[in-house]
Amino acid sequence: MTRGLLSANELAELTAVDGALSAQLDSVDGTGATLAVDPAIPAAIRVLGSAAPPTAVSWLQRLLALPNDRFALQFGDADIAAQLAAGLAAPLTPTSLQNYMSAADFTQPAPAVSAVSTPDPSVSATPGQPAFPSLSTLLDIGSATPNVYWPATASAGAEAIAALAPLGTAEDPAHVLVASTSVGGGTRQAAATVGGVSTPVYDAEVSRALAAAAGQNDTTRRGASLAAAQGYLAFARAAAGAQPVLAVVDRGTDRSRVSLRATLGLLTTAPGFTPTTLRDVAALPASEVSLAAPTVDQARVGEVGDLLADEQLIDRFASILDQPELLTGRERAEVLQVMSVRWTGDAARQAVSDHRAQTRTTLDSVGILSSDFRLVSSSAPLRPWVRNDLPWPVTVVLSVRTNDARLRVQERTTVEAQASANTRMEVPVEARIANGEVSVDFQLLSPTGVVIGTPQAVDVEVRAEWENIGLVVIIALIVGFLTLGVVRTVARRRRTRAEEHDGSVPDADTPTDGIALKDQHADGRADADPDDIDTPLETDTPQESRS
Repeated sequence: MTRGLLSANELAELTAVDGALSAQLDSVDGTGATLAVDPAIPAAIRVLGSAAPPTAVSWLQRLLALPNDRFALQFGDADIAAQLAAGLAAPLTPTSLQNYMSAADFTQPAPAVSAVSTPDPSVSATPGQPAFPSLSTLLDIGSATPNVYWPATASAGAEAIAALAPLGTAEDPAHVLVASTSVGGGTRQAAATVGGVSTPVYDAEVSRALAAAAGQNDTTRRGASLAAAQGYLAFARAAAGAQPVLAVVDRGTDRSRVSLRATLGLLTTAPGFTPTTLRDVAALPASEVSLAAPTVDQARVGEVGDLLADEQLIDRFASILDQPELLTGRERAEVLQVMSVRWTGDAARQAVSDHRAQTRTTLDSVGILSSDFRLVSSSAPLRPWVRNDLPWPVTVVLSVRTNDARLRVQERTTVEAQASANTRMEVPVEARIANGEVSVDFQLLSPTGVVIGTPQAVDVEVRAEWENIGLVVIIALIVGFLTLGVVRTVARRRRTRAEEHDGSVPDADTPTDGIALKDQHADGRADADPDDIDTPLETDTPQESRS
């Protein structure tokens, strides 16, 4: 698995009655076996909250209820020795699993989250508000022996042991499991130390035979492997003397319930043996031993270095998010799964290659979508798009530079790009040239100045005089339309007057302008006789003037 956590469907299948996880739990139930638990499995169940499959919740509750001694593997059972050989001071651990949790699944109490060895006091239960569990709660495997490390067989040397020693404390010192084949002289003494660090030694021959028996579904072949294991146990018992014999059932897949149960049954019923726990073995007086040179897969070490370098790129890239842990936590979980000791050979190479390709896709998930621009105004803005393929909104800064000082642009523009969408933004521009072509460079940055995506150069064609030409044309059209309207109005009035002038002359009785001429005989009086009209007499006598 290269994803950070198992999905709900995978958990439902694995924890079903006939599932692989159910088979392993059934096999150890009632035995004194010490359990090595990958904390990624309980975490995968708990992050689902109320949406966790009921079979997975029941499986987790059964695991926590078992009285067996246990210790936690690295998350995803990541390769400890390869990490240390790649230069890490300590093995990587998960940083956040918030990306895998949905608020809707944590608004009510979830049985999967309640199934913990120690309740988390920091979780509030505000009604209607999601109460997300802490990282320690998610990774809880029950009451366990802390600071136990189990590198892949023959992969850890004295340097790796020394690097793991500081991870323990005075109360809970570090314990590093090593195979007897890695111990100088081939000693099979279970209680041992290397450089003062507790290194319980498990018998490699017995463990190899047990692993073979646990992986056999054929009854005959399984019986042969069990017989071989029993013979190796007899030899180990004779060589160990008063010391216990420590054996492990190494990592494996597709183990049936019957095969695993039969294998563990051999250990509990072997003649002359009394079951004990890893905690008891580590507490015994130990003798100092030396380790042979480990088997180092240099190709694997190089791949781990590449994964760590990619993770640093993701850490810087995640600064565009309000919650960077959504991305960085997912990346860390996936890196640990890819580094699992279960990946070997070509399969391991392919897993690393696939993850690195996915990392490149993530780093390219935010970028600029733009083409060449044509400005028809001296102050028209540039309007590129910001592409965001991430499922979360991001905050980016668009840096704009031009090769011509005659085009003034806003150098930094901040934009909130929506999740899984393209967001258009506007960059104010002031053109100081009438026309011409200018090259403009776009580059996205995070708020902290980290370069995001690839730069993009576009050509801006400036046609600022088109604005003036457009204004002149518009004004000319307006004046033309107004002039045409006036001319048409004057022409219409003149035409109306001409038509009135060229028409028939009206009679005396015809009303003019709505006023009728009155008939002089309308009042019943006859026309006056000219002879009856008094006219003043002419006289030569001057009239008396009045003063």
